[in-house]
Amino acid sequence: MFDPCELEALGGICILKGSHTNASGAERYIKDWCEERGLSAFVDVSLHPALGKYAVHVHAAQPLRELTPNFDTSRLAIQLGLLTKESTEDLHREIFLCMAASPVAYSFPTRAELFASIRARGHIVQAARRTELQFEVAELSRPSSYWDQNDEGAFVLRPGQPLVEAIEAALCPDVSGGRYAFSCREASEYLMLFGLTKELETANPFLLEKIAVQWRSAPLVADDFNDAFLFERGSRDRPFPKHCYVPGGRVWFKNPDEHSVQADGFEGSWVCYLGCGEFVNLWDHTKPYSIEKKCVEIYHWRHGAFTLDSGAVAMNEDIVGEKMISTLSDTEETRRILAQMMEYRAPPGVYGTGGCIDMSRDSLKWVCEGTSNIQL
Repeated sequence: MFDPCELEALGGICILKGSHTNASGAERYIKDWCEERGLSAFVDVSLHPALGKYAVHVHAAQPLRELTPNFDTSRLAIQLGLLTKESTEDLHREIFLCMAASPVAYSFPTRAELFASIRARGHIVQAARRTELQFEVAELSRPSSYWDQNDEGAFVLRPGQPLVEAIEAALCPDVSGGRYAFSCREASEYLMLFGLTKELETANPFLLEKIAVQWRSAPLVADDFNDAFLFERGSRDRPFPKHCYVPGGRVWFKNPDEHSVQADGFEGSWVCYLGCGEFVNLWDHTKPYSIEKKCVEIYHWRHGAFTLDSGAVAMNEDIVGEKMISTLSDTEETRRILAQMMEYRAPPGVYGTGGCIDMSRDSLKWVCEGTSNIQL
C-alpha cells in the first residue's frame, strides 16, 4: 500500500499498480468506462512510472480545463447539462470529472476503489440533500427506535438494528418523521459515515459489521473518527483552489472573528459539497448554500454574538439572518465582505486575520476487501 499524499502533485485521479500489465488493464477499463458515458473528450488517460510502480493517470483534457478555469468546479454540472439531482449516473459523472480536474490528486490502489469512492460520494450527496436537523451543541437527540444513550452521553446503536438505516433515520425526516438535534460536526460525520456504510453493504460487508459492532459500544467521534475513516488532502503548502470541490467531500469553513468564535458551535461550519455549486444546509434542506452565502453567513456571526450574564458568548441567529438578507441585496457590500472571507483561513488558534476558506478537503478512505486502509 502507499500514502496518497505521495501522488498529490500529479493532480487528477491516480491508480497505482505494481506491474505494467495490471496498469495497462486498468487504463483500458477507465478508457472504456469514459467512452460509455460520453466523457472521453474531457479527460486524458495515460500510463507512466510512479513510486517505483505504474500509475494510471486521469486528468483534465483541454475541454475540461476550459470548463473549470482556475480549477473552479462549481459550474461544471450546469455547463454540461448534467441532471445530478434526478440521475445517479449524472451525479457520478460530475464526481469523476471534478476529481479529474483537481490539481491535488485523488489516488487509489485499484480501479475498484475508485468506483467505490464515486458511489460512496454519491450516497453522501443523496442523503445530504434530504438531511434536515435541529442545531444543538448540548441537548442532542436521535430516533430512539435505533439509538440508545450510554453513561457517557454517546449515542450507541441499539442491538439488532442495522447501522445504515439508523444513520439515515437520524438524518432524514422523510424516513423518521422527525428532526433530531446535532452539531454540524456530528452531522457531517453521520453523512460521511452513511456514504461509507451504504457502500460497504456490497463492497465489504465484513468491515460494515465491524463498524456496527464499534457503534454498539463506543462510537468514534472528532479526531478518532477522522483518523479511522477520512483522508485529508491538501495543505498550506499545496492548497486546494478556493472554488475546487468534489461532490461528497467534506470541508471546513472557519469563523475568523475572535469574539463570536467563543460561542459554542460557531467556531466554524462543517459541510459536505453537493455539487452544482451547492453545499448542504443541515437545518433546511430546501435552501442549500452557495459558497458566497456560506461566507456571508459566517461573516455576520460577529453581529449575532452577545454575552450572557454568566459571561458565556451566545448567538442570536435571527440577527444573523437579517444581516445576511441586507448584505446579499447590496452588491457592493457583498463584494466587500467576500473579499475578506474568501481568503484562505489563518492557522489554527489565530483569529482576527485571514478568511474562512480551508486549504484541505476530507474524503473517505479506501473501502474494498483486500485494499481498505480503514482501521478501528
